[in-house]
Amino acid sequence: MTLNHITRRASKAQGVALLTLFSKGFSLPNWSASFVGEGTSERGESIHTAHRKKLEALVDAFKSSIRRGETPGHLPTCWGVLTAALLLSKERSQQLFLFLYARSLLSAAIRLNTIGPYASQQLLLHVVKGMVERDVSNCSSVRTGVTELTRSHRALPTPAPLQEDWTRLEADDLPATTWPLGEIIAARHDLQHSRIFNS
Repeated sequence: MTLNHITRRASKAQGVALLTLFSKGFSLPNWSASFVGEGTSERGESIHTAHRKKLEALVDAFKSSIRRGETPGHLPTCWGVLTAALLLSKERSQQLFLFLYARSLLSAAIRLNTIGPYASQQLLLHVVKGMVERDVSNCSSVRTGVTELTRSHRALPTPAPLQEDWTRLEADDLPATTWPLGEIIAARHDLQHSRIFNS
């Protein structure tokens, strides 16, 4: 999912942090079963509670799988798990992800003293908001291609143990980097004498 070890490490740490946030902040506490809101039946409440518990168990199982090293647990994947567990729509999830990403970029610009906090807020409200809405509508049909790729390669023979299978990289809809210089700069981040970003 990333081309260098530094962004990979940061992506995994942020992904696990998101799942921990869900477990500690959004999960249904054990003591909440004793409270039944007015106007709700115990049967309706128990169905809702059972559904929430299944989602929480799924998130916890995925988090355990990441910690055991069975799956990478990158930030975008964990974001999808988190927003699905919160029952957000795909469009709302995309919009929120892009908005928070833009906000993080502006926050970095403030720390680098490129722009001030007021200018950042103005950009976020007047420029970024429209960009995010436009990009969400443009990306509504984008998919990873993993499902289609898996289906199309099932019939292919298994490559020899030491032979790389390059046919999987020929699909146009696979993830790719769009800023190679950014990857190079990020890869050199650990070599800096002083750093202002935690990665």
